[in-house]
Amino acid sequence: MKRMLILCSVIMMLGVLPGFAQQGAPWNKVEITPFVGYQFGGKIRVRDGYLNVKDDMNFGFVLDITLRPGAQLEFMYSRQSTVMRADTFYNPVETLFDMAMEYYQIGGLYEVYRDDMIRPFGVMTLGLAHLSPKPNDISSEVRFAFGLGGGVKVFPSQHFGLRLEGRLHFPFISGGTGFWCGLPGGCAVTVGGELMVQASLNAGVILAF
Repeated sequence: MKRMLILCSVIMMLGVLPGFAQQGAPWNKVEITPFVGYQFGGKIRVRDGYLNVKDDMNFGFVLDITLRPGAQLEFMYSRQSTVMRADTFYNPVETLFDMAMEYYQIGGLYEVYRDDMIRPFGVMTLGLAHLSPKPNDISSEVRFAFGLGGGVKVFPSQHFGLRLEGRLHFPFISGGTGFWCGLPGGCAVTVGGELMVQASLNAGVILAF
């Protein structure tokens, strides 16, 4: 339900923003960037070792609204289809189940140097991480997350560009009542307060209007 509300809000924004941008004010510029990349990292400490998120490709999109020259409000959605694996003291590197890692983030982007073509930038975001296992008997988790990143935008023309970036994702995996049950052999995994770290390298095409 939370994912549906977020996606509906984004669709409504995408429907309103083109008319908003056509008002002609420079701070109304909108950039939409679909991207693909590779996401790695993601280790969670558990009672008998670690849970590891397998490195794999990710994809998503970024929506940027220019508030003033060089400063933008940013919304980012990213999804990684991956595998959760266990690395315990008893059974190293055991595949547990397929899962998806999704990030819903909003924050600010600042272009540290701005000209008509090359624009290095830094970005900081806050939002949610959605960890969704494939087995029906394992519940999904929605956690607070924040992110940091940086990269460069290259604009060969006014309405078309290329975006290259690196990001760090920091979802808070916390609980105390358990984190996913139903592991092979009837084991139960419990997790206390834990900050997981993932990194991604992304490339996308910017559509600006």
